[in-house]
Amino acid sequence: MKQIWKDIKGYEGLYKINVNGEIVSLPHKYSNRWGSTVYTPARKLKPTYRPVDGGYYVYGLTDAKHKIKQHRMNILVADTFNREIKFNNLPGETWRFSFANYEVSNLGRVRSNIRNYQKDTMTYSEYRLISFQNNGHGYLALNYKSKPIYLHRLVASAFIPNPNNLPQVNHKDGDKKNNRVSNLEWVTAEENKQHAKRMGLVIQGSKSWNTQITPEKARQIKLDFINGTPTTKIMNKYEADRHTVLSIAKGKSFKRETSDIPNYSGNAKDRANITRCKSKRNTSGHVGVNFDKKSGKWRSRICYKGKTIIDKKFSSMQKAVEYREKVLNAISVSS
Repeated sequence: MKQIWKDIKGYEGLYKINVNGEIVSLPHKYSNRWGSTVYTPARKLKPTYRPVDGGYYVYGLTDAKHKIKQHRMNILVADTFNREIKFNNLPGETWRFSFANYEVSNLGRVRSNIRNYQKDTMTYSEYRLISFQNNGHGYLALNYKSKPIYLHRLVASAFIPNPNNLPQVNHKDGDKKNNRVSNLEWVTAEENKQHAKRMGLVIQGSKSWNTQITPEKARQIKLDFINGTPTTKIMNKYEADRHTVLSIAKGKSFKRETSDIPNYSGNAKDRANITRCKSKRNTSGHVGVNFDKKSGKWRSRICYKGKTIIDKKFSSMQKAVEYREKVLNAISVSS
């Protein structure tokens, strides 16, 4: 079968190439730097093998200005013979511009409009399909200029109007890998959180894989907090951070396990400053209540941030305790 030879673009009259990637230089004359005329006969070029990037062959071609440039053999063949493979769209797939050289489809795919050359078949496609990786939290993302680009946000930005400038994109079926436009919607942060809870995507309390607090510990933490134990002491006792202690005390964490214990609704910092542990010298058995020997009465005191804000005396211990609890409850409600 007769070989078909074609001129290489940019090297017309100098080189020809066939579909197998063989290149011949055409006979031509040129003047060297000393002014002499040099005649170059026709010859077949030998490609150089480069083992990098999976291995490929290159040719060193000299243009009319005597500048040498390296070219991959598969790219020369694909461009010269226009061996294009059409990009296959999925049924019902449409594309829109996204950013830089990237386009996004309504079916959750991304492609770049930079030619994709195939080494083995010596063909090319006008588009290159981009693969996204799991970012560790289930979302598909692309690292672009050291910043993560999330696939679901690309699709939503291109196809779903957002007149209210809602900040987050929600997956309706809860599947973070399903980034079709029909499965996405713009929502607020609170709406996204509530949807995740309804879908069972948020695991809280003792079912969480990384929890160190058992339901029994959670109940004891809440009881200790309500009874006035300082937050720092609870943290050290149960090896929990401040956020966990306050979340349990307010009924946000372990809600079902501690539903029979009243939730704390006041300011946690003020509560920690107002309440304190019972002194070893305390004879009444109640924090902030002691017997004053000089007056012969029971004394009820409340200190806040190093200052005494309540200091009253009563004829009986019960009245002193009841008054102090009444004031504490009033402070908790108002804070």
